[in-house]
Amino acid sequence: MGEISRPRQLAILATMAIREDGKKLITVSYLQRKFRLMYNHAARLMDELVQLGVVSISTIGNFEHHVYINQEGYI
Repeated sequence: MGEISRPRQLAILATMAIREDGKKLITVSYLQRKFRLMYNHAARLMDELVQLGVVSISTIGNFEHHVYINQEGYI
């Protein structure tokens, strides 16, 4: 098996942080502050979290993403 890619590793760390923080909604800005990322990296991380099913897609005009996991890690 191959190594886990850097974006996937960061997505795993972000998932753990979101769960530990007990967040119900997150934004790209939250990811920027939490991981000290530039906007483009935080936006790509958010896209990865959407693809993994950790958060919802955002609606037009709404920058918040609903979190689909709880503190126990269940979706």
